[in-house]
Amino acid sequence: MFNFGNTSTGSSHVKSKSDDGASFIGVGCTFTGNLDCQSSLRVEGIIKGNITGSGDIEVAATGQIEGDNFSANNLIVYGKVRSNIKAKGYLRIHKSGHVEGDINVESLDIEAGAHFVGYSQTGHKQSDNVLKLDKAKIAVEELQYKDPQKNNSFKNMKNLDL
Repeated sequence: MFNFGNTSTGSSHVKSKSDDGASFIGVGCTFTGNLDCQSSLRVEGIIKGNITGSGDIEVAATGQIEGDNFSANNLIVYGKVRSNIKAKGYLRIHKSGHVEGDINVESLDIEAGAHFVGYSQTGHKQSDNVLKLDKAKIAVEELQYKDPQKNNSFKNMKNLDL
């Protein structure tokens, strides 16, 4: 069922389906490559690569995932994920969790204190007539807002009594 080595560097693509329906990447284990997991998965170690899962995936506080694409049914994050995420159900980021990447999920729950950087889309598929955001323009505007020296509109503001 499991390969009990400290580091997995063998196959670049592994399919996982255990007898009891759950898979596990333990503390001290590093997996590099693409992972196709049809069962539930708990990650306490490190995965570097893409994950395609049809079950629920939990990233423990010690768990780290870094890749281009990550898909699952439901995803719970206590650890760190740096990847674009697609979940058929929900994504729940707990206060110890760090997620960096764009997400497309049915439901999103971010606990106070959690870290999320990216763009999110929740619910049903976006219709074609919905306004699309220009991410590059937004990023420039955010930088100007954070640096009053580069933003002339701050010079024109008057003191306001609130």
